[in-house]
Amino acid sequence: MLRRPGGDRTNATGNEAIEAVRERRPDVVLLDGMLPDLDGTEVCRRLRVAGDYTPVLFLGARTTVEDECHALAMGGDDYVTKPFDIFEVGARIRALVRRAQGPGMVRGADRVAAAVLSSSRIRGA
Repeated sequence: MLRRPGGDRTNATGNEAIEAVRERRPDVVLLDGMLPDLDGTEVCRRLRVAGDYTPVLFLGARTTVEDECHALAMGGDDYVTKPFDIFEVGARIRALVRRAQGPGMVRGADRVAAAVLSSSRIRGA
């Protein structure tokens, strides 16, 4: 579903997600809020503490404003509540990549290498 040519999809625990981001250096991380071993916000916090500022888009089942604000406070860049529209998620991914790459970058925002870090299947996959 979210895989693009050259893209990567990984289902992982929180600790595996951290390692995958360090090893694969994706353009953007799609991070489920609920992973088997670590909360998604903790994964994001640990990435930030380690100096990794890869853009993070949370895909969360939690629907309160407090949950969304907490994810953003822990270093997340955006938050989409499940169930979501895949076209909206795609637009948000492209926007995050565009901002992260800055003007004049060679790689286009449409060539996203996303590491999908989720313990559950994304609706519509």
